[in-house]
Amino acid sequence: MGIVEMSKEARKTIYVFDGVVFDKTGRILIDQRENDELEAVNDQWEVPGGKLEFGETPEEGIKREIYEETGYFVNVKRVIPYTDVGVLRYPDKIQYTVVMYYLCELDESMLHFEAEDHKIGRYKWIQPSELDEYDFMFGNRKAIEKAIALRVGKLEDSESGYWEV
Repeated sequence: MGIVEMSKEARKTIYVFDGVVFDKTGRILIDQRENDELEAVNDQWEVPGGKLEFGETPEEGIKREIYEETGYFVNVKRVIPYTDVGVLRYPDKIQYTVVMYYLCELDESMLHFEAEDHKIGRYKWIQPSELDEYDFMFGNRKAIEKAIALRVGKLEDSESGYWEV
């Protein structure tokens, strides 16, 4: 059944705000998905983030989501000019997902707390040179590359990516 053929009740659009977090040495914070009802995304790596709660700004939502998923406090610096859009095909619905990314820095003045998120198996800090060692979800790799370029002043144009599962 195609995306247009499904009833409106079976179609859903969500907006996700993710943070590409750097520490003072340039390492990047990533996490690994687990227990997702969409099996295709389990064990893949991503940058932390999620949906906004009512009344939150994107910056507030990113800070909250990163803290809930990893226990780290961050400072949100700016929007990364890369947007990710895609279609996730669940057994009972088709979800159109729009992901916007923000450049973040670890707030090293704050203590780190152990976090437990049922969809996050683990998280870790990696060097930019280690990106090829991880299987990233959808446009996360591209967003990380854009964030790296943004940090060193070499980012030129905005871009959008598309994926379908």
